Amino acid sequence: MRKEIIESLLKGAGIAINGDNAYDPQIHNERFYDRVLRQGSLGLGESYVDGWWDCEKLDQFSHKVLAADLDKKIRKRRIEKQEIIQTTEQNKEEKQEIDFNEKIKIRFIS
Repeated sequence: MRKEIIESLLKGAGIAINGDNAYDPQIHNERFYDRVLRQGSLGLGESYVDGWWDCEKLDQFSHKVLAADLDKKIRKRRIEKQEIIQTTEQNKEEKQEIDFNEKIKIRFIS
């Protein structure tokens, strides 16, 4: 799923992963996708330095990424994911509290 998210974001900027254009990144390590989603532009840069991907025309790639404001979009996705996780945790806690209260009522009534 992480790969699809990155592919979708890059596609919106006119970039294709492992595509034929000189500005299309060639991915050498599948951990690239997770790292970029977790760390944004820092993860993108560090994964490049680590040799996880390369690109013939890094300047054109960078221009497209910056023009499309992809770092901001990735941050927004991370925030949305955190909100979903927090809501899920809150719902679990509320359900546990309701279950506990129901057990108490049953014991009290019986």
